[in-house]
Amino acid sequence: MHSEKAELAERVGKLETLLKQKEEKLISVQESLGKSQDLLEHYITERRLTQAAHRETIEAYRSFFDVSPIAMFEVDFSRLRRFFFRLRHQGVTNLKDHLAKRPRNLPKILSLIRVKNVNLAALELFMARDREELLSNPLQIIPDEAWPTFAELLFSLASGEEVFEGETFSYSLTGVMRYVALRCSLAAGREADWSQAFISLIDITGRKVAEDMRRESEKKYRLLVENAVDGVAVLQDEHLVYLNPRAETILDQPRSELVTQSFHLLVHPGDMETIRRLYRLTPEMGDDSGMPFSFRMLKKNGSTKSIKAKCVTINWQKRPALLWIFREETSGEQVDRQQLLQKQLEAAIRSTENASQEMNQPVQSILMHAEMLAAQLPDVPDCRKHVDIIQQQAKRLMTQTHELNQLTSSHSSSFLVPDPPNLAKLNG
Repeated sequence: MHSEKAELAERVGKLETLLKQKEEKLISVQESLGKSQDLLEHYITERRLTQAAHRETIEAYRSFFDVSPIAMFEVDFSRLRRFFFRLRHQGVTNLKDHLAKRPRNLPKILSLIRVKNVNLAALELFMARDREELLSNPLQIIPDEAWPTFAELLFSLASGEEVFEGETFSYSLTGVMRYVALRCSLAAGREADWSQAFISLIDITGRKVAEDMRRESEKKYRLLVENAVDGVAVLQDEHLVYLNPRAETILDQPRSELVTQSFHLLVHPGDMETIRRLYRLTPEMGDDSGMPFSFRMLKKNGSTKSIKAKCVTINWQKRPALLWIFREETSGEQVDRQQLLQKQLEAAIRSTENASQEMNQPVQSILMHAEMLAAQLPDVPDCRKHVDIIQQQAKRLMTQTHELNQLTSSHSSSFLVPDPPNLAKLNG
């Protein structure tokens, strides 16, 4: 009896222990469920916030896409990517060469590109009434002459490049041709499947027309300069950087030699000051530029050649330079220049004579009054010293004016250039 009670009490104790353990596990499971529920609620909340932010991002993107002033196309290249993958699977290792040898397949390949959306600027650029009109046949805006640029776009994608830029032209739906700058880039996160990309187009028709006009103008001016009867040269950093054919003839040296030597080696030493003055001209000093002048050019055999030139300041390759337009002086022009120089020298001599005579009388008066003052002054050392200095300087000035007067009156011929050469002899 006693043993049965003890056995029953033991079994009851084990049962209570087991129940207690079960109760503790149940409490633990309830706590875990509570935590899981909290985590699930937190996850759901975060997911909703992420989805809301994603929707806001998409809405912002759509808003930016629609109102962007740059014409934009949203495209899907995924079918094009699968086409390239099949070509590689068929053993094509060089996609660029493969496509280049099959240009007729290009329109069919481009048809694999799916245009998903266009913005308002694209509608305006291509003169479409609405998106449906442009999306219905986007290839109609690409003329046959623009295929090479789009082929390069395909080559760049096939080569693994994510961005392509180029220039081409297209036609609006009404047939108006436009030059455009094209940029294509894969969307972030879509590099693996090419399912989203953006093509932007900027109208550069005005710039291209201006460039064509500038090139045409440059062509005309170059033709004019190359066939000019006068020599034309550009001098920069004391070197000739450009010469037309006539300049080579006048300077009597080939262009290859002229551009390698300093320009001052071609100028007579007596005329270098004139050339150095021209070096100091700048585009802001327009008053002194363009005036004709003459100088002597040294020939390879040591003789000289008289050159008549005009020089203006320009910018050559974005740096200051001098544009020279020159020709050989004729014999008549040389005579005229020598006669003008003689007249100028004669005028200078006459002016010097007049100045000498006008100075002589005041100097004599100063000297006479200084002598009278010296005779009347008391014997004061300081006064005598100043009077002596006045007398000395007056006598010195009088001697110089007398010598100058003798030079200008008795030896004026030594200041004059030789008689002008006989025109008949020069022409003969």
